[in-house]
Amino acid sequence: MKGSRAQEPESAALGHLRRHSRDSLYSVAFLAVIFPPVAALNGGPGGTVELVVLGVGWAVFNAVFLPGALSVLRDPWRVRSLRTGVPLLVLGVVVTVLASLWLNTGVLWAVLPGLAAAELLANRATRLIWPVVVAVVLVTAGLVLLVGQAAGVPEMVREAVLAGVVIGTTSYMQETSVRLWRSSLELDNARQEAAELATTRERLRLSQDLHDILGHALEVVSLKSELAARLSTVDPGRAHAEMVEVQELARGALQDVRTLAHAQRTTDLVAELAGARKLLASAEIRCEVDARPEELPAAQRELFGWVLREAVTNLLRHADARRCWITLGGQGESVVLTVGNDGVLVTGEWGSGLSGLAERIAGGGGSFAAAARGGEFVVTASLPKAEVAG
Repeated sequence: MKGSRAQEPESAALGHLRRHSRDSLYSVAFLAVIFPPVAALNGGPGGTVELVVLGVGWAVFNAVFLPGALSVLRDPWRVRSLRTGVPLLVLGVVVTVLASLWLNTGVLWAVLPGLAAAELLANRATRLIWPVVVAVVLVTAGLVLLVGQAAGVPEMVREAVLAGVVIGTTSYMQETSVRLWRSSLELDNARQEAAELATTRERLRLSQDLHDILGHALEVVSLKSELAARLSTVDPGRAHAEMVEVQELARGALQDVRTLAHAQRTTDLVAELAGARKLLASAEIRCEVDARPEELPAAQRELFGWVLREAVTNLLRHADARRCWITLGGQGESVVLTVGNDGVLVTGEWGSGLSGLAERIAGGGGSFAAAARGGEFVVTASLPKAEVAG
């Protein structure tokens, strides 16, 4: 896990899951420490040599097993090497067989091969876990039975069966604890990645809105300022009126930015149509409108409003147009907005604003196109009637 993520807060439910997984993993792992001494203290006729042999085996097992088992909490993707895992498993089987032979309660030592099998396979393919665990159970039980019968010790069948049960149960508990711990980490990572993705999307949305707002406003301010400069010597009154509009536009853009910062910025096709007509008239571009946006749902008017605003902005910025046409109508199950002009774009590629519009319309379930044809540039956006209305 990345260091920056480790400091992020987590939900109460996820924190509880982490603690539960940690406690389960620790408690099962420490069976290797607790069960063998309890079995030795309450065992049968084992002599000093036998107890020393079992004690050495128990100490070596825990010295190798515990650091790796507990490291899963710090590094859940660490895989135990087969060079240490397989000998650890063999050691667990050997001491279990010897303890079953020498002690009446030797079956408790079967937690050692059970833990070794689960810990060895916890980071490997899940489908291999239970076949291997079954094999370990059968091998251990078979050895207990064969060695006991060879030594003339009675009741080895019971010991073999109980050893198998302990191995299987311990393996299941340990592997389940590790899997639960990993699941909590994966959920945590997914939650954090989702939060980061949502933040990134919001930043992209804000940057697109800012581009649409300021790009349009600054283009209009530039156009009207140039017009006022040309009129200042021939028609001071109209030049003054144009500069008053520039002042109003600047104030409006400032207010739009403020509302955008508070996530309150919206647009509407009705208002954008009125603004486009006035703006194009100021630029001496004939505007032909065939649209009745008042009949559309609010969500549809907002999306189409962004399309019209960006299309007019690009017209003023890139085209040398004398005529613009805006149509809105139904085509089958879709509502289509078309904005065209008879100017030729300076570049044949879409700008970032048009690319952003394509994403907006696609997000609403519609389609978007912008293309130059025969000296004309046409922007087309369509949205499904049912989806927007519903």
